[in-house]
Amino acid sequence: MKKLGLASLGFLTMITLAGCSPEATTQNEAENQVSQTSETDTKAETKITEEMVNEAQQKWADGLVAIGKAYQEGNDYEEEASKMIDDRYGFQDGVVLFKPTKTSEENFRLTKEDALSYFVGGAHEEDEGFALAPWSNVRFENEATIIDSDSALASGLYYFTSAETGEETEVEYTFGYYLDSDGVLKIQLQHSSLPFEAK
Repeated sequence: MKKLGLASLGFLTMITLAGCSPEATTQNEAENQVSQTSETDTKAETKITEEMVNEAQQKWADGLVAIGKAYQEGNDYEEEASKMIDDRYGFQDGVVLFKPTKTSEENFRLTKEDALSYFVGGAHEEDEGFALAPWSNVRFENEATIIDSDSALASGLYYFTSAETGEETEVEYTFGYYLDSDGVLKIQLQHSSLPFEAK
């Protein structure tokens, strides 16, 4: 094999450097800045409102009911649950602090897979599929909402109506929301618990 001399290596280096012209580098940097600025502007233009929080809660409720309905009708309820989680939760952006109502062994569900198991069963033995109860309706009653531009917190009670008996189950909640890069309100925190019953 013929070895390249130092002169040849120097010549190749000059060609390589010539290909990476300052103009090309500047253009790439400009394109990156435009992309980052566009994303920042999208979030800056969207400010969270109480109406947006209420809408996000209603969409979550509708999504939960839709999972149970798909289960009843023999449709792909796991796919329905996966879609609901993608649409409503921020697992795509990182960890979500999710403490479901009915957990005692795997109390916290910090990944999409663990959340999916809670709603439809599968990954954890204790999971019977909360969404498969099924529920015919979920209504939120916010006790208070705190909004800080691109994040929000809401605490209160939500009521789950059994599709079989019509009875309501009262559950306490705290939700934390943030705006994703598309300006969509996503869940970053959810803590649910049954009210304390004194003996």
